Amino acid sequence: MTLAIEKSDSLPASVLLVNLGISRPDGWIAAHQTSVTPFVVRRIIWRALAAGWNTSEGGIFHFEHQLIQDTDWGE
Repeated sequence: MTLAIEKSDSLPASVLLVNLGISRPDGWIAAHQTSVTPFVVRRIIWRALAAGWNTSEGGIFHFEHQLIQDTDWGE
């Protein structure tokens, strides 16, 4: 699934194109129940800005953000 984010008052338009590393929730091959909440979008924006996304430059900034991540539970 890909998420597109654009700052509404930025000219020229700078689009953040995020590969979430998951299929769509309605996909028949690998359905899942993962939500893209405003908190998740905010976290993606912060990380993209830290990675060099400049909202005042035009064009597309490609960014990878694995929505579902393996965690280390300390085992």
